[in-house]
Amino acid sequence: MAAEGRWVHDGEVKPELTAKLAECLWWILVLSDRLGVDMTEAFTSFMDKLDRDLVKSVAAADKHK
Repeated sequence: MAAEGRWVHDGEVKPELTAKLAECLWWILVLSDRLGVDMTEAFTSFMDKLDRDLVKSVAAADKHK
């Protein structure tokens, strides 16, 4: 976005992007706490499902070879 001129930044892009990503993560953690969501469990569950889906997808692709 910075390269395309759609993100106005004040200096070096990487440090500002790092700060913005950290802020996003902070907000996610604040919201999950306020809503009673266990982020460790949610993330682990999501990654497990993603892994299972990818394994199935690869297996299906292998069958079509």
